[in-house]
Amino acid sequence: MRLITWNCKGRFREKHVSASALRPDILIVPECEKLSSLTQPIDSAPIRSYEWVGINRGKGLGVISYGDYIMEVHSHYDARHQWIIPLCISGPTTFLLFAVWTLPVGDLGGRYVRPLFEALETYKALMNTSDIVWAGDFNSSFLFDTPLRKYKFRDFVALLAHNGIHSLYHHYSKCEHGQEPEKTFYLHHHPNKGHHIDYVFASNTFHAHGLSVSIGLHSDWSKLSDHVPLICDVVVPSTTAI
Repeated sequence: MRLITWNCKGRFREKHVSASALRPDILIVPECEKLSSLTQPIDSAPIRSYEWVGINRGKGLGVISYGDYIMEVHSHYDARHQWIIPLCISGPTTFLLFAVWTLPVGDLGGRYVRPLFEALETYKALMNTSDIVWAGDFNSSFLFDTPLRKYKFRDFVALLAHNGIHSLYHHYSKCEHGQEPEKTFYLHHHPNKGHHIDYVFASNTFHAHGLSVSIGLHSDWSKLSDHVPLICDVVVPSTTAI
C-alpha cells in the first residue's frame, strides 16, 4: 500500500496528474480546493473515493483513495477539529486514517500544535480500535519547540508513541526528529530554506512487514508547490473492516 501526503499549494485540479503519477493508494492533499469531480488520469489507478473539508472552497483538506481502497468519514468525526478528519479506510487492509492539516489556533506558543492535542483528546477512544495512521501537513517540528511554548510537538509525538504510533520516515531513515536530512517544505520555494514538517505516523503494523519511504526532490516539485511529496510504501497483512 502506498500512502502519500503532499501539500499542493492550491490548484490541485491542475496538479492531479503529477500526484497521481506517483501511483498512490491513499493521497492526503492539504491546501486542496473543493472539487466537484476529478479527471481520471491515463494509466492511473481508478479514483474510488474523495473527501474534502474546509471553509474556503479554494483551500481545504482533500483525501483521495484509488484502486482497491475506499474510504468514508468516521461516524465520530467532530467538526470542531475541522482540519483533522478521521476516515475509515477499507480495502486489502483496513485502518483509521486521521488526515491532518494544522492551522494556527489561538495566541499561545505552539499554536500549530494545539489542534493536534485537542483532536487526540477528542478521539482517544478510537486510538485502540484499529490500526491508526496520522498523516499530512503538521506545520511542526522539534526544531520549532521552545521552552516557553505551552504546546510542544515533541510532546504530541510522545503521546502517539505511547499509543504505539511512530513516524514511518524516522523509523525507515533511522534518524531523530529535528535531525532530518531531507526536507518536505521550502519557505518561499527556496532550496536553502527547507524544513521537515510533513509526516506519516502509523501503528506498529505498518512497520513490521516491510517499509520504504522516500521524499520528492525540490527540483522536481518546486514549480508546483512549496512542499514535496512524502511517499510511504508499506506491506501490511489483510485485516477485517473497522
